[in-house]
Amino acid sequence: AGDLVINEILANVPADLAGDANEDGVRDATDDEFVEIHNLSGELLDLAGVSIRVGETVKHSFSGCLEPGQSLVVFAGTDGMLPVREGVVFLVSDRTFRLSNGGGTLSLMASDVMVDSVTWTNAPATSLQRTPELSLEGTFTPHNQVVANLFSPGTCSNGLALSGGCTE
Repeated sequence: AGDLVINEILANVPADLAGDANEDGVRDATDDEFVEIHNLSGELLDLAGVSIRVGETVKHSFSGCLEPGQSLVVFAGTDGMLPVREGVVFLVSDRTFRLSNGGGTLSLMASDVMVDSVTWTNAPATSLQRTPELSLEGTFTPHNQVVANLFSPGTCSNGLALSGGCTE
């Protein structure tokens, strides 16, 4: 707890091609949903036993390790290649997300211990961005209230590299 943080989620995919968060050239109401997590620690983290849950339902189970300062973006699906960004691991969930636009709670769990969570109601057609970014103290704010774009999987909301800490 405290080493991993949920930095951004997209529950309500924006309409039309503007909602193509996974950059596969197709807007999909499910596939473009994502969760972005970040390793805040200065240590290599073994992700065995870590999962993303919505309510009590496991939506993704992790394996492998996450480097210090590295981020991981889990998309619900893709019709093509995933984005590539330095210091970011992109992957497709091993289960379908189907995050409810109406609301829910998404939790990052280590075995049965909650590491971090985000709760939303009436999700806007933009991601929910932790503000300040990469901080357990941050609160989730609609992305387009932080900056003009709708989401930023794999980068800071201002477009900078997550590995740089999101400060200029």
